[in-house]
Amino acid sequence: MSKDIETILDLCLDKLKEGKSIEYCLNLYPELAAELEPLLHLTKDLEGVPKPEPRKEAVNLTLIKMGEAAAAEREKKRVIEKLFPRPFVFRPAFAKALSFALILIFAVWSMGFLSSRSIPGNLLYPLKLATERVKFTLTRSPEGKVELRLTLADRRLEELVRTVEQKGSLDESLVRNLLKEAELALDEAEQMDEEQVELFLTKLNHLTLYQKTILEQLKPRVPEEERKVLDRAVDICSQRCRCLKKMMNSEHSKKKSRCWSPECRCQ
Repeated sequence: MSKDIETILDLCLDKLKEGKSIEYCLNLYPELAAELEPLLHLTKDLEGVPKPEPRKEAVNLTLIKMGEAAAAEREKKRVIEKLFPRPFVFRPAFAKALSFALILIFAVWSMGFLSSRSIPGNLLYPLKLATERVKFTLTRSPEGKVELRLTLADRRLEELVRTVEQKGSLDESLVRNLLKEAELALDEAEQMDEEQVELFLTKLNHLTLYQKTILEQLKPRVPEEERKVLDRAVDICSQRCRCLKKMMNSEHSKKKSRCWSPECRCQ
């Protein structure tokens, strides 16, 4: 149907509502009479069809059922909430507690991050050591303990370098601790599987060589009276490199040979 015929049909329907006849409308648009006549008769017929009206009894019954369904739903919700109370209710007190908890978590995380860069003498250094002890206690597998020992040995070496840079002096406890961690790493390795030991010995050998190199480089940067400590540490690293080389040798690969000789242990 074109737009013009739609417009004319609307005008004719308005005329019919005013009481005009179909013939009157057709005479207004004789050129479209053939198209308009069946449409107007159909409209007239539809107007004669009685409009369905709901019975009052049916409406009332429907409203009653809707009310009963709503009441049943409210009762069901009440029973569920009574049996399974909501664990979290967003009340002002809860919001305050949640905010405090988030602030506390952020503060602990921040302190942990800041303490990771601390060195002996800093306020947060004891927190750093306590965190490391907790982590080591929670580590169960022999492989995990060995890896953590290697990490701590490397961390003590880093702290030693930073201490010398900042203070211009040597911290003997750090020298002792970095050697001790590497020493304990081999002791922890006794519980490891045989196929993992070879890789571990290679890592430990690289770490020992690295420690020796860094300790030698620190000698010119510390007072002369403190260099004896570094000389002793470098000598221990040299002894350990020789000992590890024997351990990695195929003819000395038995488990009973994987232990430090007395000269490799720090006193």
